[in-house]
Amino acid sequence: MLRTVVPLVAVTGSGVGRWTRLFTLAGVAFLLLWRVGLLAGVPARSAVELAVLGFVLHVVFGHAYLLVPAYFGRVHRSSPLPGVHLALAASGTLLLAASYLPATPDGTRLAGALLWAAGVAVFAGSLARSLRGAARDPFADASNRAERAAVLAVPVPFAYLVVGSYDLLAGQTAAPRLLAASPAGVSHLFAAGVAALLVFVLGVRLLPRFLGVDPLVGPSVFVLVAGSVGPGLLAGSLWGGRLFRAAAAVEGAAVAAFFAHAVALFARSDRRRVGLSGILAGLAAGAVAVLVAAGVAVGWLPPARIAGHAALVLGGFLTVTVAGFLVQFYPPSVADAPGASETTTRAALAALLAGAVVEASGLAFGVSALTSAGRALAAAGALALAFVLLAVVAALETR
Repeated sequence: MLRTVVPLVAVTGSGVGRWTRLFTLAGVAFLLLWRVGLLAGVPARSAVELAVLGFVLHVVFGHAYLLVPAYFGRVHRSSPLPGVHLALAASGTLLLAASYLPATPDGTRLAGALLWAAGVAVFAGSLARSLRGAARDPFADASNRAERAAVLAVPVPFAYLVVGSYDLLAGQTAAPRLLAASPAGVSHLFAAGVAALLVFVLGVRLLPRFLGVDPLVGPSVFVLVAGSVGPGLLAGSLWGGRLFRAAAAVEGAAVAAFFAHAVALFARSDRRRVGLSGILAGLAAGAVAVLVAAGVAVGWLPPARIAGHAALVLGGFLTVTVAGFLVQFYPPSVADAPGASETTTRAALAALLAGAVVEASGLAFGVSALTSAGRALAAAGALALAFVLLAVVAALETR
């Protein structure tokens, strides 16, 4: 199945393929809201909601409708449920982001959490409906132990999604929490437990096939195990004690090891597509973010530098890596619009990465002009990427 994932996304003109593209467009819209919004003074917590729940997770939702049933030889059944999910998730994300704005009415965050949790419930129910009665071996396309480990890890990020959504809602009520003891803990569940872990799972399964090489089994299994354990430990121990430092070390080791694994794969391949380069660049940003956090944790860097870590994770690691995968799924060569080329795409990814690095440097060293310059550069990259992806989707819709 995954050998043909790019053609599946490209040629499916209706049904699940269309929902995949609609979720992707919604994610791109949130990317623009986040990056342009920061220039307009959107609060940092609002930016986190727009980045993680808005951009990254909407892209995840759309592609999960396509890929998860295919593991079992199924196609998502024709249904209005993805549309209901999209409406709930998008409106919930907007309300959650708006809850940090000045003079926001009381109850805005609770309403956003309710809508988001309802959307996740619809998502889970819709996928379960499509998988009902599936008899195909999910390991059928796994040609080695690394790919089999990736298949085993697939349910973990979706479990974190459910737990994180519950804890998001519980934080607005008197209900007991499961893992995350704070809003920051919930954000870590979504960013590390869902987004980063899916990057690892997809990377172990897809990146070697994109590059035409075999994965390294040992590093792949280590990354998947550490990436599965780390987020739960982080969310429950955030900013406190030895457990937190151990959890951060586990998660950081997963990010660094996956980057090293990707470098080894690229060194053995002669393929240099723009999307693949974007994935590697995003993983490099993640490795640098890990080094910054480790330096703060052991006292080599002052605590203020941790602001640079957050900006690198969101704007570099998650954004550029996910954008690289999107370019692989939606190659600019499909687009008909003038200017929607590989050159524009490469410039967009470079601006997103450079903007994140400059923004992180400004935040870490307290230089506001540098922070603003980085955000402006990243916003320009987001606009260019949105132009290319919109052109590709428009071309697909006419075929």
